[in-house]
Amino acid sequence: MIPSLKTIGQAFGVEKARAIRSIMEQFTDRHPLRNIRPVLTLEKISSIIGGCGVEYISRGNGAKSPAITYVNMGDTYDTTVMWVRGRFQVGCWGDIVEGGNYE
Repeated sequence: MIPSLKTIGQAFGVEKARAIRSIMEQFTDRHPLRNIRPVLTLEKISSIIGGCGVEYISRGNGAKSPAITYVNMGDTYDTTVMWVRGRFQVGCWGDIVEGGNYE
């Protein structure tokens, strides 16, 4: 499932939302390189939203502590695009980390 244009647009504006959504739609987890494809997709999105590249947080302890791959926006609580539990999300990775058990 991909975030809606409305959700992406509220975070990054309508024009960027269309480009971001298009990139997400091109992504497929059936690709033989599925483990690196989210990173490649997020790198493209990073260039659109003015990010500082792509970062990764390892899975923590417990169900509320998933691995997170995200576009680094420079602040823990800035809205960004993330790959969490096998899908794209718009939000801030700091909220996920606060609710989980990471060391």
